[in-house]
Amino acid sequence: RGSAIFHHLDCAWRFAPGPLPATVWLNFGIDFAFKSAVYRHAAALFFDQVASRTVGAFEARCGELYGPPSVARRGRRVPA
Repeated sequence: RGSAIFHHLDCAWRFAPGPLPATVWLNFGIDFAFKSAVYRHAAALFFDQVASRTVGAFEARCGELYGPPSVARRGRRVPA
């Protein structure tokens, strides 16, 4: 079933063994395109803030369940 807002929306969560015992690398990727120029413009204004809050909420919940990170977080990579 299609979406009224998105032309496409693909998300990928990839979990891989981390560099230390009992650690995990998490890679989250998202690819999307809006159907409407109005939605594209609105998303451009708020995307970084929404993405940062989403990742922050995920990290906070992981911290509640599993404790603090044992490996430093790597920065966000955005395709050019």
